[in-house]
Amino acid sequence: MFEFSSIWLFQKLAMIPAILIALTVHELSHGFVAYRLGDITAKSQGRLSLNPLRHLDLVGTLCLLFIGFGWAKPVPVNPYALTKKPKTGMAWVAAAGPASNLCMALIGGIFLMAYLRLVGYDWLASSELNAELFFGLFFIYFIQINIVLMIFNLIPLPPLDGSRIVSVFLPPDAAFRYNMIERYGTMILLILCIIPIGGSSVIAWILNTPVDFLSRLIYSLAGLSL
Repeated sequence: MFEFSSIWLFQKLAMIPAILIALTVHELSHGFVAYRLGDITAKSQGRLSLNPLRHLDLVGTLCLLFIGFGWAKPVPVNPYALTKKPKTGMAWVAAAGPASNLCMALIGGIFLMAYLRLVGYDWLASSELNAELFFGLFFIYFIQINIVLMIFNLIPLPPLDGSRIVSVFLPPDAAFRYNMIERYGTMILLILCIIPIGGSSVIAWILNTPVDFLSRLIYSLAGLSL
């Protein structure tokens, strides 16, 4: 039992820095693109920062750590301050978060490939809790967490990023009615987390296939088969 608990704790410790980096860069990317498009709201509130404390939501971070998906504090954006049309500008701002996660997952794959060439594969079968295992797990979690954040945020449910992108392609009346769902978005997400399907929740069922596919693809490109 002690050994199991030690390994579990070791895995969570390797996961924490991956979560902090992924969430921070995701939210920073939203704020940075909004700033580049003319909105200074995020900058004025100190959100153009690499300090995780400015971006983390306690519940969302714990959910990502223990449940497998989560969120950070949304970056405030004034769509009417953007140099593009509000709807188009918001789509660019929204897309920046998932795009940053995809870039980080690919960068993580490059680092994992370099790490495997440097230290080999012995740490995968080792029961010793050492630095080689810690960094190996970190790269694996870093890739997967970024993919989870990307796919989760691309779900077209207001207020998730995917809904801002979908809105661009809808007629004004349809977009207005669609975005009205946002007031119920949190409740809908909670329900999707509770309703079971195929041995897991609906939200996990939605995420599992694309997350597993993209994670394994990047792992395999890095030279790791899991």
